[in-house]
Amino acid sequence: GPLVMNEIRRQIKETKTYAERSLNTLKKHPPKDDLDALIRVKDVLRDIDTQAQNTELGSDVSQAALEYFALQGGDSKKMLEQVDNVKKIWADVIKQHPMTTNAIVPTTKTWSSVVEGQIEEYVTDMEAKTKEFKKMPFWSDEVNVNEARDNMKKARTMLKKYQQTLNEKSALCDTFEFPQLMKSPKAEMAEMAQDVDEMDKLWTTMEALDTYIDDCKNELWAEMNMDDLDDGAKGQVKKVKALHKCT
Repeated sequence: GPLVMNEIRRQIKETKTYAERSLNTLKKHPPKDDLDALIRVKDVLRDIDTQAQNTELGSDVSQAALEYFALQGGDSKKMLEQVDNVKKIWADVIKQHPMTTNAIVPTTKTWSSVVEGQIEEYVTDMEAKTKEFKKMPFWSDEVNVNEARDNMKKARTMLKKYQQTLNEKSALCDTFEFPQLMKSPKAEMAEMAQDVDEMDKLWTTMEALDTYIDDCKNELWAEMNMDDLDDGAKGQVKKVKALHKCT
């Protein structure tokens, strides 16, 4: 039916585009002084390793379906030729992969130490940023609730920028095969993100507690129910004790 045929056409087109683009990149050996070009090649090599099984399976599925249609009397000759052509291009990609891998070894060795140094600087910078984060106004009771929330909003904006940089550095470490260097920054990033969320809960809890106390103070003695007051107080204490230890 048309749904199956459209899917086969999509698969053929996407695989052909992916294979041609990958082959083109692998055949362009990066200049020794161009880190970005080296990263592009290494990323393509890594992506091929990841996508190889799915890519080959997709072509095999399309070929099997088209051969079945042909046995049923369908006109599949042209599309089978297209699948065969895509498989040949992909075979060239697989053949080129180890040749490119070996060709970039010297350039990779040259840049690995440079990139590792950059990551080490980033790790130190993240440690400093984490310490500064712990000093932001929303941690202190010297600000009011609204000021704390404004400050936490700024913190979240700041953390988004930190996360973007973290993603870039993490990808770089994956490319040069030392992802272990990102363990500390990732943990610090997760901790800061958790801190903002949990401090937000703390300020909300404190605001509710202050409101509860004010409401109790404004109750008339004649209308006060001690059981309700006791239950309400216990409920407030329970909310405070439920706050995360990081707060």
